[in-house]
Amino acid sequence: AMAESMVVIQPEAQGLVESTSFNYRFRLLDSDKGKYLSENDLVITHERILHFIAYDKSLTEFQHVHPTFDGEYWNVTLNFAASGDYKLWAQGKVSK
Repeated sequence: AMAESMVVIQPEAQGLVESTSFNYRFRLLDSDKGKYLSENDLVITHERILHFIAYDKSLTEFQHVHPTFDGEYWNVTLNFAASGDYKLWAQGKVSK
């Protein structure tokens, strides 16, 4: 079986966020090709170019949002009702 290529989320900044609503900026690094992915590198899946999921361990806090690309970073506004640790997950398809 062919291994899936690995794409890594690289946030613009790291650390604690002390706000319930904030703009999360990140880049997508294709580790196989050694390059950052733009919207031109992705194809639409499920009607969107990129899906972004944020959730906590209990799954009581869950968001499915769609980032936009500004030419360098992907941007998405996240709104959390509760403080805690969140997992962030991006889903998209790299064009061939």
